[in-house]
Amino acid sequence: MDSEEACQQIINGDIELAIITLPGEDNDRLEMKPVWNDPLCVVVSTHHPLAAESKLTIKKLLNHAAILPSRGTYTRKLIDTALGLDESVNTLLETHYLETIKAMVQTGLGWSMLPLSMLDKTLIALDIKHARTTRRLGIVVHSMRTKSNAANAMISQLMKYADES
Repeated sequence: MDSEEACQQIINGDIELAIITLPGEDNDRLEMKPVWNDPLCVVVSTHHPLAAESKLTIKKLLNHAAILPSRGTYTRKLIDTALGLDESVNTLLETHYLETIKAMVQTGLGWSMLPLSMLDKTLIALDIKHARTTRRLGIVVHSMRTKSNAANAMISQLMKYADES
C-alpha cells in the first residue's frame, strides 16, 4: 500500500507497523524511526535526447515530458520541492509504482526522478545542479499505542541495518 495510506491505517488502528517513505511533516499520532536514506536523481533512458546533453538545467529538463509519482504522495512532494515543479509540468503519466515509472523511462517516453538504487545500464542519471533530493525510508507506529512483542522485534532487527546518518 502507499505510504500515505499506511500512515492513515496506523492512525486508525488498522495496522500496527509500516515500513514506508516517511512523511515530510511531523504528526503527533505517529512515531517515525528513520532507517535508510534513499537518494533520488533525475533519470532518462540511454537513448533519450537529454542523455547526451551537458550542462543541463531544470528549465531545459522541463521542456521534456515527465513520468512521475502521483500527486499527493510523499515522494512526489519531495520531487516537486527539489525541482520547483508546479501544475504546469508536462507530465505524460503519474503512477504510484516506481517500477512502472522506471519501465516507462527505459523506453524513452520521458524523464523522472528515481532512487539511485533503481539505476541500471538502461538509465542515465542526469547531472543537474540542485536537482537531487533524498527520501527517508523508515518505520512508522502509532505514538500512543503499546507495541506488540512482534513489532518490537521487527523494529529491533531493522534498526541493526539503519544508516549511520
